[in-house]
Amino acid sequence: MRLRVVQGARRDFIEAVRWYRSSGATNQARELVEDYNGTIQYARQFPNAGSLVVSRRERPFLIRKYLLHSFPYKLIVACFEHELVVLALAHQKRKPDYWMPRLVKVKPER
Repeated sequence: MRLRVVQGARRDFIEAVRWYRSSGATNQARELVEDYNGTIQYARQFPNAGSLVVSRRERPFLIRKYLLHSFPYKLIVACFEHELVVLALAHQKRKPDYWMPRLVKVKPER
């Protein structure tokens, strides 16, 4: 399954890693990168395993979330037939649904 990461999700990831590094938690920053990459691989391998966030009734595609194992973040993914689009790496306790405006631009690549 193809995977695409939108620019906003890249920024989310970079900001999270920078936050851990700037607070002196270099090992945790490294572990976050590993957890993020592992969660992406899991989503690619099991695209229907994430919890449903937005159903097809609301959008022409599914939105699923995959929780990172060791960090308070969730990966928000738009699921198309042959492609996954990472919309956000969202903190579970801060700014709920801030990523929703990103849905407007999401379309499958051909």
